[in-house]
Amino acid sequence: MKTNSMDKDKDKDKDKKFVRSINIRRKSIDNPFINERYEKLMNEMILKQNGGSTLFLKNFEKGPSLQKEIELCVKKQNVKKKLKISSYTKPGCSGPGIVKTNQDAYFIKEKFLKNDNYYFIGVCDGHGEKGELVSNYVINKLPEYIQDLNNENISNAFKKINNEIYNNKSIDSDMSGSTVVSVIITPEKILCPNLGDSRAVLFKYDSGIYYAKNLSRDHNPGEPDENKRILLNNGRIKRCYDENLKKFYGPERVWLKNKEEPGLAMTRSIGDKIAHSVGVSDVPEIKSFEYDGTEKFLIVASDGIWEYLHGEDCIKIIRSFYEDDKNCEEAAYALIKEAFKKWRRKDIAIDDITVIVVFFDD
Repeated sequence: MKTNSMDKDKDKDKDKKFVRSINIRRKSIDNPFINERYEKLMNEMILKQNGGSTLFLKNFEKGPSLQKEIELCVKKQNVKKKLKISSYTKPGCSGPGIVKTNQDAYFIKEKFLKNDNYYFIGVCDGHGEKGELVSNYVINKLPEYIQDLNNENISNAFKKINNEIYNNKSIDSDMSGSTVVSVIITPEKILCPNLGDSRAVLFKYDSGIYYAKNLSRDHNPGEPDENKRILLNNGRIKRCYDENLKKFYGPERVWLKNKEEPGLAMTRSIGDKIAHSVGVSDVPEIKSFEYDGTEKFLIVASDGIWEYLHGEDCIKIIRSFYEDDKNCEEAAYALIKEAFKKWRRKDIAIDDITVIVVFFDD
């Protein structure tokens, strides 16, 4: 009995030493998400200790130990994502040689939320007569209005911007607006708040193969939930009709019930006051992604890129820049160049083209 009592005391001492060492390191944990998980683990450890023996060591033999999990929390907070970020934008053409006003806009915010390891990037694609005013308003205000990473705060920032644009007498937003695709990169996860049909795509490498993973979803009338919301709000969805050719053409668009306007090809946006009266939304869809170690590069771009370039095209263009010398700037330029070339082959008019490329260093 005496020996068993001594063994228990040794086990208690072992646990206490571990807790002391972890408590010293816990000061480095300043991220709320990790700290919440950390506190839960520490409380679990305390419960085990109060049982009078080192159950912590015995009960976690079949899976990851509590100690390893706690250390992983500390490690995640201390890892700094090494990123290279480059951008490029090119105005489109309304006809051969007729350069139009570039209604695209973008932002790159390093040290976001005053955190050295947080990055906030985004692309806005304006449309309508005053589209460039809307897109530029968004890029100036969105990084300022998002104060933390909970979904409610992010959604409220989008709504606040939309209301301000509606009340801004210098911006006629009745039939002008903008998409917003944005990405928040932190050491532990990637967040993608998005509305409209610009797009964020993460490119990964696993088992010798590059592949694309969409971080965002295009919001258009072809999506069942988006379609339903428009119809429930007394909107109408149809394609444009050519009276001369007697046929429909182009994508499905949003219309008023009894009027041939606004004809918006997306179901979420900032601005577009008339379209919003029939269910077009300013609420971003926010998706969260955790790292698995296969992330290589990220593309955030307006549909000037995505209209004719698909995932496989982007991999062919970028992989050499990523693998050879990590030249992110040249990669962004190469994407713009190839997209412009494809537009010129297939259309008279060319859309504005904007891209942000992010390289994740190994």
